[in-house]
Amino acid sequence: MIGIFIFYGLQKMGKRHKSIYGIFFILLFIVSCAPEERTAVSDSNPIQTTPSEQPIIQSTLSTLPSQEEISDLENSLQTSNSAGQTQDEDNQESAQSEGEGGSQITDTSTVSTTTSTVSTTTSTVSTTTSTVTLTTTTSSTLPAQTLPYLSDEGVLSAFASYKPFFQERKEMTPPSPEVSYSFTEGSGKVLLSAPHSTNHIREGSVKIVDYCTGPLIEILHDLTNAPIIYLQYQSTDPNYYNDVPYKTALSSYLENHPEIELVIDIHGAAEDKPFDVDLGTMNGNSLFDYSNLPEVFGNKFHERGIMTISDNYFTAQGQSTVTKFAAGKNVDAVQVEINRAYRCKNDSNDLKMIRALESIIKQYQ
Repeated sequence: MIGIFIFYGLQKMGKRHKSIYGIFFILLFIVSCAPEERTAVSDSNPIQTTPSEQPIIQSTLSTLPSQEEISDLENSLQTSNSAGQTQDEDNQESAQSEGEGGSQITDTSTVSTTTSTVSTTTSTVSTTTSTVTLTTTTSSTLPAQTLPYLSDEGVLSAFASYKPFFQERKEMTPPSPEVSYSFTEGSGKVLLSAPHSTNHIREGSVKIVDYCTGPLIEILHDLTNAPIIYLQYQSTDPNYYNDVPYKTALSSYLENHPEIELVIDIHGAAEDKPFDVDLGTMNGNSLFDYSNLPEVFGNKFHERGIMTISDNYFTAQGQSTVTKFAAGKNVDAVQVEINRAYRCKNDSNDLKMIRALESIIKQYQ
């Protein structure tokens, strides 16, 4: 009966394991024929084995992974690890192409494999199946940076996203005078103003919005984090009157933030005006520490291909302009009149103006 059992077992085994398991069954046959009590070779405790236990042993052996399966698993792990390293190299290359704003990712993968071990005694079969341990360490280091980098496409997209807000509100009456304007705090030495970002009322008449001056200082805030103030409802003209909430908020901020050294007041001029940009400095009287400001501004605009820069076509010294108001508090100020050709006319010119003003603000921050 035992011989039949040995023959049947050998027939069921693969070529790779016949010799090992053949020895096992021979040992089993010899021990089963011995009259004395069977004991485990490596264990002093006797273990009784009955014929009914033998099919269990066979079943256990049949579930062990073959050497082929173990090799396939190792190859699979190596392929996976290789693919992961390739992806990480792509990420590093992408991060480097973005400059200092990018993130560098380091991925270290360790694969350890313990192959199957079969320990056989006269009546005990101990199995340890394959164990795979994957250890992945990812570190991401971002350089200290105040603002995220925006590509030209990103700038134009953000700029366009601000337009509907001002378009919807340009003729709306504010719920109360106190919310007629919007103020966003920031950092640095430059404050941006757009008092004509919606329709405004002067001497009982409604004056039309200076188109895109509101979206312009919004995107400049995104790029430079400069504090900004603008009109967000149709209200009394802050560039014509002093006794308005807009000027009250501006005065309070300048008093509480002595770090502000320059106010840039953004306006819009008609396309038929003989300049691309006009700088109103009250004929130089609104400049204290930055007397060379027209030259600095002119150079920055020229670098971006904005060539026709005029000086005091609009002086900003009549009535109660924002420039005059800031200068009265001993803060340098300039009224920047931007030709319609560089405001919401086409993406190329819009981008030139945005990037030029960004560069100017950063120079003075």
